[in-house]
Amino acid sequence: MPAQAVGASGKAVVQTTTPVDSGTARIALTYVQQRLKRWCGEGEEVAAPVLTGATAVCVTLRLQGETIARAEGDGAESLEAVVTRALASADAKIPAANDALQQQARREMFKRVLAGVEVSGERLPLEAATFAQANSDVKHGLEAIWVEVGETREVIFPQRMMQSGDLPAAAIVSSIALLSGDPAIPMPGVAGQELGDLRRTKGVRVWRGPVVQMVELRAGGPGLLLMRSSRVVELREVNLPMLRQYREQLIDHIASRVARSPDGSQLFATYLPFQDRADSVASALQRAVLCATLVRSGDRGSKLARELLGDVIKFDATSLNEPTTAAACVVTMAWLGSDATLADESWKAALEKTRVVIGKSHDGENWAETVLPGSRAMVALAMAELATTFAVDATREVDLSRARSGVRSLLMQATPGALVTHMPWLGYATQRLAGEGEIASAPALREMRAMLWERTIRAESGQADLEGGIVFGTRDARDASGIAGPTWSTARPVAFAAAMLRDERLTDADELYPQLSKLLPSMRFLRQLSIDDASAFACPQPKRAMWGVRVSPWDQRQPIESSAMALLAVSEAVTSIEEMGRRAAKHQLETSDQPKSSPTK
Repeated sequence: MPAQAVGASGKAVVQTTTPVDSGTARIALTYVQQRLKRWCGEGEEVAAPVLTGATAVCVTLRLQGETIARAEGDGAESLEAVVTRALASADAKIPAANDALQQQARREMFKRVLAGVEVSGERLPLEAATFAQANSDVKHGLEAIWVEVGETREVIFPQRMMQSGDLPAAAIVSSIALLSGDPAIPMPGVAGQELGDLRRTKGVRVWRGPVVQMVELRAGGPGLLLMRSSRVVELREVNLPMLRQYREQLIDHIASRVARSPDGSQLFATYLPFQDRADSVASALQRAVLCATLVRSGDRGSKLARELLGDVIKFDATSLNEPTTAAACVVTMAWLGSDATLADESWKAALEKTRVVIGKSHDGENWAETVLPGSRAMVALAMAELATTFAVDATREVDLSRARSGVRSLLMQATPGALVTHMPWLGYATQRLAGEGEIASAPALREMRAMLWERTIRAESGQADLEGGIVFGTRDARDASGIAGPTWSTARPVAFAAAMLRDERLTDADELYPQLSKLLPSMRFLRQLSIDDASAFACPQPKRAMWGVRVSPWDQRQPIESSAMALLAVSEAVTSIEEMGRRAAKHQLETSDQPKSSPTK
């Protein structure tokens, strides 16, 4: 794993750390399983193995998703001692038995305990001058951190940070405060109390080292190798049946986030799977945008969208005064179908209200100050739908002119790199306004798509869980925490790239399969972001967390937007691949001497 240092010449010198072999982690897990079996009164005593190349080890024991014990050993501490401490901690967590019957029940509970190990390899000093820099220098979720203050030392493994939600910087701050006994010593951003200052004045030392993680998903079962606490989804797994299933699983998760009451449904905005906690209720805008994505997923999603949007219209009508919320409602109503919208008096009234709000958003030349730049694409799409799906004869030409002006302004102001920030809504708007005719912006949209694939992380990057993710901005672009890498925002432009596949104006016949081959890795990345059976091993309530899309491989939060946009991208991919299949079957029939039946789906 590379690290940067500066040599005598002033040029960057690459330092590398050597991870332990996965076989070493398997040996460690097998030993823990043997000790667990002995703990249950079965099996024989076994000698602890030597973990070649290991600098530290962490043993975690879980029961029904809850962590009941975690023991970390550093340096010379043997695996045997670490496992013994973990078992003692777990034993204290499980209620004591007062009779033979309780003792048997306790033993059966022991048998359901699941083990996991993290084994760290070679470590290197962390020379970050600031705590914030530590977030970019430490590979979050892949490396352990050692913190030493005076004669005391602590090792912090990735799973612990992932479970608590701590970034590397926060983990280091907490550790320094704990080891020093003074929480006021480490102060990010304060001169004299930054990490580099404490290294000079307080003797603080910090290291980092790569970790191999392995867990069992059933007691005594084979070990599963994880990366950032998740199983790496292989590209070969991504096919049409898998994407269809994934689409339904995403809808399952979204539906599970809805709480119904006589006063309408509520939607939980962000779920924290490792804490089993929802931190807020979704706004009307979040619900309206979700509804638009649900409609594109088919009948089941449309039914849920109709329910959720109906509650916005009925119980939160004042939110329609906000342009972006109004726009998302218009788009949802248009995609549900004009007949369904106009047949309901409350929906019809809401449509007329949003028509007025959106009409004030763009005067035919300029955007209103109430419409923020990041919201303009959604409003432009709503303008396009009002001018077409919900056209009014008396204002049709004015509405079309205004919609075209709004779309054109976004296209003209955006470079291919900036164009992705308006996806997929701006892409849909260009298609809607073009109707059956040519898409004037097709060259710009194609250029944007080409740029996406250039910025897609490839399998040979060395971080298999990131394959297919798209890095926006510069190659080392970082999120708000200072960590570099792709996030769920990959879904935004990929959703339209998937839709482009079935538009002959944007994808020629000879481009179909090359473009599909470039799209599938991004589908793999979105699937990677979902919590599945493997990554739910540490969730107290696995069913609530399952299939929700995380912010990134290192950030376990599940915002409703991430699942919504992933659903949209996957749905577009499924629809396009199915259309490609129909075209191929039709072509085969047309070119065959004798007609043949279409292939079974």
